Amino acid sequence: MAYGPHFGRKSVYFRAASEITGPWSDRHTLYECPELIEGTPLYDEDNFCYCARVHAQFFNEDSSKLLVTYTCGSKNWSKSIANMTIGVPQVLVIPVPR
Repeated sequence: MAYGPHFGRKSVYFRAASEITGPWSDRHTLYECPELIEGTPLYDEDNFCYCARVHAQFFNEDSSKLLVTYTCGSKNWSKSIANMTIGVPQVLVIPVPR
């Protein structure tokens, strides 16, 4: 399971379990959203990101990689029109944490 980032935070987190009811692993930071990190080209103080999800149907057992998506928005409507990455799901291919 991937989740986050929580409002005011920049991390996408990961937990694993063999059953949906748990027990679940400890939380691991899976990714830091560049849209929320000062100094990166995608950063803006009005950005917020949310809705990280693992797309298990695309799990690659050979490489142990996950397909994860998340979305970002902006508190400023005019900036979101100018930034073509706002409102568009961002796609990541990430190795499964060990």
